[in-house]
Order: sequence, then structure tokens, then C-alpha cells
Amino acid sequence: MGALVKIGKFIKPYWKQVVLAVVMLAIVVAFDLLIPQLTRRAIDKGITVGDMKVVWTSALLMLGASLLSAVFSIINSITSVRASHRFSADVREAVFNKIQSFSFGNLDHQTTGELIVNLTSDLDMIQTAFMMMMRMVTRAPLMMIGALILIFRSNVYLANRVLILMGIVVVVIVFAVPRMQKIFTLVQEKLDKLNTVMQENLAGVRAVKSFVRQDYEIERCGSVNQEYAVQNTKSARLMGLLFPLMFFILNLGIVLVIYLGGIQVINGDLSLGGVVAFINYLMMVMFPMLMLAMIIGMLASASASAKRILKVLDTEVEVTDKTDAKEMPKINGKVEFRNVSFAYRGSHGDPVLKNLNFSVEPGQTIAFLGTTGSGKTSLINLIPRLYDVTEGQVLIDGIDVRDVTQKSLQSQIGVALQET
Repeated sequence: MGALVKIGKFIKPYWKQVVLAVVMLAIVVAFDLLIPQLTRRAIDKGITVGDMKVVWTSALLMLGASLLSAVFSIINSITSVRASHRFSADVREAVFNKIQSFSFGNLDHQTTGELIVNLTSDLDMIQTAFMMMMRMVTRAPLMMIGALILIFRSNVYLANRVLILMGIVVVVIVFAVPRMQKIFTLVQEKLDKLNTVMQENLAGVRAVKSFVRQDYEIERCGSVNQEYAVQNTKSARLMGLLFPLMFFILNLGIVLVIYLGGIQVINGDLSLGGVVAFINYLMMVMFPMLMLAMIIGMLASASASAKRILKVLDTEVEVTDKTDAKEMPKINGKVEFRNVSFAYRGSHGDPVLKNLNFSVEPGQTIAFLGTTGSGKTSLINLIPRLYDVTEGQVLIDGIDVRDVTQKSLQSQIGVALQET
């Protein structure tokens, strides 16, 4: 989860909304915990003794508590959505700005499909995670703690009995969560890989058809799609096992409370309203446990997305301006290569260009001939400093291209690449 914590710095400008969302949730939980007490009052002091006044007042108080809970829940939702969307917009802007600063060398290690996935599905996953954290992660612990306290205050005897079932639920969650994290992370990775393949294919569909590569692309997409389907099936299988098991344990707890609580009611040790209230609080403890298990799994997927986002944001730009870089004067057109050698970053073979020396005068037309991969495009890319030379100097009008700002240099040079 370290990646989510690191990328969480973008939420700092909206800390007031986060605090407001948490406060609203605390109020919502307080009203939700009040309703079972009002139910108990309506049954014990109203229905069982035939006092309709108590029934009506209890019903009105429950209605009021429900309405206020809904109002504060709506405020929480609006605040959470607004803060998470602004957070997401800030991260997207930071990633986009970072990509704009990349040199060609950086883009050699990032495909277009990967970058599009970073700006879309990865950010959507992170945004959803932060929104759920403001809406659910805070609510679940508060609800569980409050309900547990009220369970023990209501009836210690029943509380000690159902505590065993709660322990079973905790064991199930502890067993399931690591597997959920692993599977959900793989599902997100396969989905991102599928999106990357499809984005690249659709962006270059004309080239695919031109070179008759349809069969290859179909097989490639089909393979990735199959991997995604397999991981999705594993995820559905785990959730399909976890949910029924959790609900079985919850229903077992309700049956246990009805049986043991019924005995206490018959013996006069517990009221009927107390049994109903106890069951409500039991559900308030169990459901947040299941909710937390699901959220932890979702956070695992969001963490994988955050790592990919941080990979972009933390990438060191290969070609940067010097601190004392000057503006490039108006170019006359003399180009000179002095002992230039060039190798692509990360390549372990021989340099593409080695000890290259030549000079081109203004107005002179030059053609470079060579086989594919001989370095013609690499040579051209060095003139506007799309890459930096490994050794030597590239000079324009006698000025080393590394001594001027990229903007002032590249704004005066036109390059028509083969890909365009």
C-alpha cells in the first residue's frame, strides 16, 4: 500500500473536504447505532404493554434519525466525490505534464497504450479507491467498535457466545484477504495489459492492415483476453465462496441469539426488544467486516495502479536544459558533428553512431544513405536534441545544442519523421 500512501500527497490540498467527510460519517454512524435502541424502546415499552404513544414517539424518533443519517450520508458522498475527482484531476494533470517533458529516450521505454492506460483506467481505479476510503473505510471501523460496545452493554452473556463466531469471521478474512489482494492485483494487471494491446492496435489499425498483420494481432489480443478471463474467473470463484460463507456465519449468529436470547426472555433475564436490538448490532459488526475485506482487495488493485502512475512521475527525464542554458539565436543553418558517438540508453550492443565527423553549410542539401538500422534517423534526431549524444558535440552555427534551451532550439528546426 506504500504506493497509495505516496500518491496520497495529491489529496493534501483537499484535507478540509476529507475531514468533513470523516466527521459526516461519524455522525451517520451515531444515528445508525441509535436506531436499534429506539427499536428496543418501541417493543419493550410500547408494543408489549400496549402503549401506542411510546410506539408513535419511538417510530418518529427512528424516522428522524434515519432522515438525519441520510442527510449526513449525502453530504459525505458529495464531499467524497468532489475531493476524489479533484484529486484525480490533479494526478492526471501531473502525469500528462510529465509525459510532455519526456525526451524520445524516455518514450522508447513507454508504449502509447501503457501511457493511455495510466491516464485512464489506472487513475479511475485510484480515484475510486480514495473515494471508498473516505466513504467506507472510516465508517466500517466506527460501526464495528460502536456496535461491539453496545453489544456488551446490552447482554454480556450473549456477547461472549457470539464473540466466537466473530473470531471465525476474522479468521476467514485473514485467510481470504491475502488471496484477494493477489488475485485482484493480477486481474488489474491483466486488464491493463488488455487495454494496452487494444489501444495500440486501434491506434495503428491502418498499419496493421497495410502489413497484413491481422492474424497476429487477433492471436495476440485473444491470448491476453484469455489471461484476463482466467484471472477474473478466479476472482469470482473466491468471492462466490466468501460471501455465502460470511452470510452463513451471520445467520448462524442470528439463530444462536434467537435461541439463547429466547431462553433468557422466557426466564425473564432479557426483554424481547433487547433480543431484536442485539441482532441489529450483531449485523452492524458482521457487515463492516465483509465490507473491509472487499475494500482491502480493491485497495490491492489500486496499489498496483498507483505503482504504475508513480513509475511515470518518478521517471528521470533524459534530456534536460542546463541551469545556465541560454536562448538559441536565430539559426543560419550550419550544422557540425564533432567526434559524435551515440548509443540508445539500455542497449548493450555497439553504438549506433561512432566517431562521426562532418559539417553542413547553410543552404546545402545533404542525403544520408544506408540500410535499415544504420543510424540515419538517429543522426537526424541528434540535431534538434531529441536525444543527447553519448560522446562528442553537435553544433549549430558553432553553438553546442546542449548549451541552449530545448524550446528555443526545437522551435527553429523542422523534423519530418518516417512515423508521421
